[in-house]
Amino acid sequence: SAPSSLSMPSKAMVGAARALPWGEAASIIMVSRSTRRVLLLRRGTTASFMPNALVFPGGVVHTQHEDRETAREAALRELFEETGLLCTKRGKLRTVEDPRTERWQNEVNEKGASKTKLKEFLASTNERLDVASLMPWSTWLTPNAGHYKRRYMTDFFVLPVDGEPQIRHCAREMAGAEWSDPSKVLAAAAAGAESVPPPQQYELRRLRELDPASPALADNHIRKVLFPQLIRCEEREGEQWLCNILPGDQEYVSEPPGQFEQGTKKMKREAMLNPDETKPLHRLTYLVAPLYSKCTITVKGVDPLDLEEPHVSRL
Repeated sequence: SAPSSLSMPSKAMVGAARALPWGEAASIIMVSRSTRRVLLLRRGTTASFMPNALVFPGGVVHTQHEDRETAREAALRELFEETGLLCTKRGKLRTVEDPRTERWQNEVNEKGASKTKLKEFLASTNERLDVASLMPWSTWLTPNAGHYKRRYMTDFFVLPVDGEPQIRHCAREMAGAEWSDPSKVLAAAAAGAESVPPPQQYELRRLRELDPASPALADNHIRKVLFPQLIRCEEREGEQWLCNILPGDQEYVSEPPGQFEQGTKKMKREAMLNPDETKPLHRLTYLVAPLYSKCTITVKGVDPLDLEEPHVSRL
């Protein structure tokens, strides 16, 4: 998911009539138990969605009846298409070092290839995707804002692995792939040297503080949908800031279950950049240009129960 009267806003925001519907998507955060580095893909310069951005492997869930798949199946399929890594039911992680796996990746990524092609390959070897290996982690929904043409409810899963398996990125979709240190990526994003969307920055910061080899890693699953509500302030001295407000924050507007209709608020610059620190803060604040740069992530005084409310899930 990626991505203006200057008076303080009221609680009234965008109504249901302007709310964009959303599709389903799934993403995998693959992290090495030994190096603690995370697999990131670089989107191509001509990509219609988030060009040049560093993202986790993932994509749209096929929901048509004849090709219907679960979020877990979609996440593993996209991982294979984009990286050549195939996680099967027998507990194996196949890479393109196996010529057959490389051939499968080529054929699955052929233009016009059947959406069920990977299932056919696995059936021929009596294997299945190892969906149980995926650890539910979080669910993000694209903000309801006019500059987004599409919205996705994206389930994020964590997949801890041994070492750093060899990657072969799909050149049709991505410009590159690499195992990256979360702290270095966050520092580059803060400096404006890399474009890293808010969900990726938020999750990289979370993983940076955790041990991927610990069985307790699964306890960090956030069940509440992380639906960023946007606050924009006026431009000054060539800078314009945008704030993503998350559940539990003092500015977050609660909605009925299953509704995610809040749009973009406007707020004075001083009020946005200097919030009341005696009240809960759960937000990402960054520059609009270069997009996502100088990002700060603030989590302070948030009631854990505000992140525990489950949603109608595909998990």
